Amino acid sequence: MSSSSSEHGVEIDRVLIELDDNLKSKLVHDLSSICNITSAEARSMLVAHKWNIQNAIDTFLDTTREDDEEEVVEVPINKKSNEPVAEITLDDSFEAGALNTETFSVWAPEKFSIISWNLDGLDDKNLEKRTDAVIRLIEKESHDIVFFQELLPFTFDYIARKMVTKYTPVVGTNDPDCQYLTATFLRLNKVFYEDHYIIPYPNSKMGRNLLVTKAFIGRAKLFLLNTHLESTAEFANTRRDQLKICFDHCASFPPEYNVIFGGDLNLRDKEVETLSVPSKISDLWIQCGARESCRYTWDLTRNTNKQMPSRFQPRCRFDRLYFRDSIPKTLTPEFFGVTGIEKVEGTQSFPSDHWAIISFFQLSQEARQPQVGATGDGN
Repeated sequence: MSSSSSEHGVEIDRVLIELDDNLKSKLVHDLSSICNITSAEARSMLVAHKWNIQNAIDTFLDTTREDDEEEVVEVPINKKSNEPVAEITLDDSFEAGALNTETFSVWAPEKFSIISWNLDGLDDKNLEKRTDAVIRLIEKESHDIVFFQELLPFTFDYIARKMVTKYTPVVGTNDPDCQYLTATFLRLNKVFYEDHYIIPYPNSKMGRNLLVTKAFIGRAKLFLLNTHLESTAEFANTRRDQLKICFDHCASFPPEYNVIFGGDLNLRDKEVETLSVPSKISDLWIQCGARESCRYTWDLTRNTNKQMPSRFQPRCRFDRLYFRDSIPKTLTPEFFGVTGIEKVEGTQSFPSDHWAIISFFQLSQEARQPQVGATGDGN
């Protein structure tokens, strides 16, 4: 990535100011389309916000809330890549982000699921077909929380457009020049978005960060932490430092929140053993029975998307999910497994070189109770 982690915000401002005229024109067009305003109005807003389109959208939505007295949650969508972008209109954004207050007068569902998947966006072989297969699988299996890693910017836009009627997208970067990114998607009218922020890793050489999303399901409060830790054996020490940042952050939230943390952690077991994992944080693969069939998520003995030039093919448990209970307890993990293990139709490729990991949770009776008169603040 173009900006160093320690100066992430400053670097971003500098990059945005120095955008060339072609990209400025594209940002004007995108903002005009999203907010249904004239090009002149869009340009004026972008200039006022130093060409940061997300801040411009936030201001527009805030103004719309005041004018229309509607409660709306922003849909943080990255519109800055030079690749083809999603044609997401203002109406789509309102549909994706608005809280349906009628939902709070009914019982929350008994269960929900989470899926985490590194989509191997840097490998362009069958990328479009692989991405379509990912979308079909997620919609077929109806997962409620989605963690993606290694998305290209235009892939994120494509997925957001395809799933905009069913999911609220949260993008894990502020960098318009990022090569790849993380993203979290929340199922509409089931998992309710409240806020999000990004923590850059100060030691990352690969532009990695931690995407934190605040949400709720029924009365169960959630912090969802999605990340892609530093890759390759060479950066083991860097990766351990990043993991410690994540664990420390998991332990820092108020006790009434459930915390689900995971993604492509690129971990080797010995790296975790050198850390003191907080006592209240559990590895969901272990907590749900440690089945050998779903232990390895990057398994070149089964997944042929990547192959080493030798008879030996490695397998690792790179992708993991961790969980911290709330007090009082509102969620119970019931299952951990893998999916995405079938080849994409018409190709010899799997959807990714990683299997996706999934986990199912049971909501307590108290967490499912209707929130009569709720305003959508998750309290």
